[in-house]
Amino acid sequence: MPRNHFLDDCEPAVREAFEAALERLRLAGARVTDIEVPEASEIDTVFAAMVPADVLAFLGRARFLAGRGLIDPVARQRAEAALELPATEYIR
Repeated sequence: MPRNHFLDDCEPAVREAFEAALERLRLAGARVTDIEVPEASEIDTVFAAMVPADVLAFLGRARFLAGRGLIDPVARQRAEAALELPATEYIR
């Protein structure tokens, strides 16, 4: 069970539900071991560039631009960031 990063910004109710689910797993016989994932904090930076670029690649640039008014404003803003993302940055 990774204890760093993944639960850092959880709402208290979400964290409580998660911990309760872990406890049910333990009671059912599962062995849950805490671990540290040092590189976990890099996920946000990587996904911030990678996911929008993948969405844009899936939709296609022309299709995205033609229909961006139909997309949720938050999702649209994230995807628009990929319009200027150099391939070298995506690969990195």
